[in-house]
Amino acid sequence: MQNLFNVQNLNKKGDKKYIAFTNGKLQVGDVFCGTREKGGHTGIIVQVLDEETNYCETIEGNTNSNKSGEGDKVKKLNRYLIVGKNSAGLTIKGFFRRNFTEQELNSISYDENKQTYVFENKIK
Repeated sequence: MQNLFNVQNLNKKGDKKYIAFTNGKLQVGDVFCGTREKGGHTGIIVQVLDEETNYCETIEGNTNSNKSGEGDKVKKLNRYLIVGKNSAGLTIKGFFRRNFTEQELNSISYDENKQTYVFENKIK
């Protein structure tokens, strides 16, 4: 959970490049942090499937179809992401997100060929 604590400490010092939070509306791109019996785990939210229950599609490494912490794959998984609640052996501790500037947000576009969002190289 060191990354989450680092972001929280930076926020307290006034650095808002990344924002740490434990409640609020989840968004695509948010990173969740959690603990397992044998250590920490993290993943990226790629789709919020149900805003009311925080049921999300995530991309996670070191996992498998059983959502194990002993996995050997990077997979898309669906899980409930509620702070303090256990989700398949993972207790969610919090989230952080990149706090994009207006200029950065305006430089994001959808690349039809790559079928993904990309940053244009306009940011100085």
